[in-house]
This record gives sequence, C-alpha cells and structure tokens, in this order.
Amino acid sequence: SSRMRATALKHALLSYLFGSVIVASVVNLIASGL
Repeated sequence: SSRMRATALKHALLSYLFGSVIVASVVNLIASGL
C-alpha cells in the first residue's frame, strides 16, 4: 500500500540522516585528533 511505502521512505530517510551525522562526527573527531 502507499502508506507502507511512505513509512519505508521515512525510515530510509531517517537512517540516512542518522548515518550522515555519525560519519560527520567521526570525520570531525579524526580531523581534530590529527
């Protein structure tokens, strides 16, 4: 159904944002550590 698709899309977007934040934090830590 379209509602399931919307939920899946929302979850994908959330996990993508979450992953981006984690990657940015790791890069910042490494950059400041060097």
